Amino acid sequence: MAECTVVKFSSASLGANLNNSGLKSTENSATPPRYHHRFGCYYITCHFLSIATYITDISLSCWLAVLYHAQGQEAYFALTVSLLTLSAVVSTGFSLRW
Repeated sequence: MAECTVVKFSSASLGANLNNSGLKSTENSATPPRYHHRFGCYYITCHFLSIATYITDISLSCWLAVLYHAQGQEAYFALTVSLLTLSAVVSTGFSLRW
């Protein structure tokens, strides 16, 4: 089972008691951090599942837009494409801001 280690530092402890080398005076550079979380198969499965459902959602929306266009329902086609584009722009905006 493959596991990844994610390290979490407290922001309050990062700026406290720094010496000239940039290390905290009470820490040795060879000691591992105290706080760590395991990133196991459950979390990897959840991430892949959310990616797959996102891709499925976008694909079905595009397919629906193509069907609307093929049937000559241009109003529904334009509405579907505009909402699809708007949601992608908003999602990208939040990702860039974050």
